[in-house]
Amino acid sequence: MVRPDARTAYDLAHAITTATSESSLTRAESLERVRRAWQGGRFTWEVAVQPMLCRTAEACTVLPFDHGRAEARIVQGWLPRLRLDEAQHEALMQQCGSRSCVATIEGTLASFVLSAEDATSLRFDDVRVHAVRDIGDGESWVRRKPDPKVAKLRTRGRSR
Repeated sequence: MVRPDARTAYDLAHAITTATSESSLTRAESLERVRRAWQGGRFTWEVAVQPMLCRTAEACTVLPFDHGRAEARIVQGWLPRLRLDEAQHEALMQQCGSRSCVATIEGTLASFVLSAEDATSLRFDDVRVHAVRDIGDGESWVRRKPDPKVAKLRTRGRSR
């Protein structure tokens, strides 16, 4: 089996942010370079699993970012889809129970839509679940950090 690439979801978010910040003349080429550099790779990522979003083995959508851990504010909106076999899905759902949990997964990024026109979409095939744990204190897999610029505007308006 192929050794997994060490790059994380945070690395991908950074690559996408860098590519989308380029001028409109080079943005499409930059996004295509990012897509080609990642698609087909095998990765081990830690993701949050919400049972409501992972009802079937073929369509299990996960949350890729712990916003509490990220150094910078993450504004990417994509949610990777996992294709699990039935046994992996059942084991994952049993370990999570009815609550959200964090899973370490390994999979091949088989489908990756990345363009200026279409919503970013990722699908991992041949997924293996290595570990499942509870969401820890200080982790924030759903809510992103507040934008300091917006918070400053809200605070300034209240002082009047």
